[in-house]
Amino acid sequence: MNRRTVGLAAGLTVLAAILRLNGLGRQSLWTDEMHTVALAGVPYGTDQPVWRLKDLLEVTQGPFFMALVHGWSALFGTGETALRLLPALFAIATVPVFLALAMRLLDSRAAAFATLLLAVSPFHIWYAQELRGYSLVILAAVVATWLLLRLINHGDERGDERGGRRGGDRNSLRFWDHLFYGASLLVGLGASLTMVFVLVLHALVIAVRARTLGPRRIVALAAVFVVVAAATTPWLGVFGRRHDVSRAIAEPRVVEPPLRGPSTMPPLAIPYAFYAFSAGFSLGPSLEELHTAPAAAVRRHLPVILAVALVYGGLGFVGMRGLRTRRPGTGLLLLAWIVVPFALAGWMAATNVKVWNARYVAVAFPAYLLVVGAGLAALADRRRILACALALGLALLAVGNLRFDPDYAKEDYRSAGAYLNRTLDSADVLIAVGAPGPLFYYTERPAHYLLVHPHRIGDEALLRQRLQVATGGRPRAWLFRTRAYQSDPGNRVGAILGETRKPAESLSFHGIELVRYDRAAETSETVRK
Repeated sequence: MNRRTVGLAAGLTVLAAILRLNGLGRQSLWTDEMHTVALAGVPYGTDQPVWRLKDLLEVTQGPFFMALVHGWSALFGTGETALRLLPALFAIATVPVFLALAMRLLDSRAAAFATLLLAVSPFHIWYAQELRGYSLVILAAVVATWLLLRLINHGDERGDERGGRRGGDRNSLRFWDHLFYGASLLVGLGASLTMVFVLVLHALVIAVRARTLGPRRIVALAAVFVVVAAATTPWLGVFGRRHDVSRAIAEPRVVEPPLRGPSTMPPLAIPYAFYAFSAGFSLGPSLEELHTAPAAAVRRHLPVILAVALVYGGLGFVGMRGLRTRRPGTGLLLLAWIVVPFALAGWMAATNVKVWNARYVAVAFPAYLLVVGAGLAALADRRRILACALALGLALLAVGNLRFDPDYAKEDYRSAGAYLNRTLDSADVLIAVGAPGPLFYYTERPAHYLLVHPHRIGDEALLRQRLQVATGGRPRAWLFRTRAYQSDPGNRVGAILGETRKPAESLSFHGIELVRYDRAAETSETVRK
């Protein structure tokens, strides 16, 4: 990398840092982030969870990342900003490494465009500001792919076998490259098991290049894979126990209801994943709209959806077409980098092994940006300027929505928790429907609470019995509902409580409903909103 490229990397890294560090603590933690807090043993509320390093053997959702979060919280604190700084730093560090990979695969202009798109990417910013391991797995996927390309293109075997100091230096360099390559694969798997998709991709690349690599390099790379597989086998076994992988065959070994219907692969899942890669989750239909009324959301935001599809889809088409003619090897690599994760994740969702989510194919995101960057570079000057302005404009509009538009904000557990801290009495009972976990980060855990999942209970009589036991003899019952479209869309819990109690107070925070039910004889007629 020459001085100009180093300057470009520095400038884009600074831009990425500004966009990822701004607003780290603006939103409260949401349910998946609370999952990280709990598994990483981060103290919260009045709890001091017991945490042992060996507990990570039971964690399949990023054990290495959880260990990092635990140590990070001990050094820098347990506030939202302090905790989210860790994934933000991983996201910022991705920018210069991504540029190095892009320079190896594309010409300098296309590499610059692709890295600029990464720096302003609303999808990448979203996960940079979320306490999950996805920013780390994206970084690991970029580093591992860059190192693999170094290894398979680093001279030929005959040259490496030449004697003398020079040959020794080459072998030493290749040893460290193999070591770092294996470490990057392990870090990625320790951040998210979706890194397995990258391992499958790399195995395909090595198989295609087998003739030119020679036996020594194939054996060395195979040894790396064996060590990585051995190190991660315990977590793969835990994943197999917790997720019924046998669903993917004709006769599952466990007879249990499906995760969410007969399949968790909605028809528009793959197009929406590319839409998220382009515009994140804060442009066009919000996640809540897509869950509650997807058809209406698409109609409402159709102009924006079409704009994103035309700009990014058109650039992707132009980029792939140009790579096919000018750099066919790179084109095939990037195509495989996209297809492999989508195919494997889609197969798991279609067979109900794991719920589909765009984040599960995030390891394909770097390849997508490289294709779009190649598309920008392939255009004529005037068209390139227009297309770049449109792509950047859509991305920055999504980033602005993420910062300032409440429709795209996550649930406001912070405000709900603060209110309950002021009003919840020790004799009250809190009945939580949906995903209440983060509430206990922001409030003292009530002495009496009940977590209800109506979609798992199913039995009306059992639900009534549980509510009767929980509320019996208590003057006030608080109903906390969030993500009700998944857990209790018809508000069965509220209807049952309303049979013997009256709502005395009703409040709404973003994404959260909070209703207080008093015993009928003691209820005031005032309902405050």
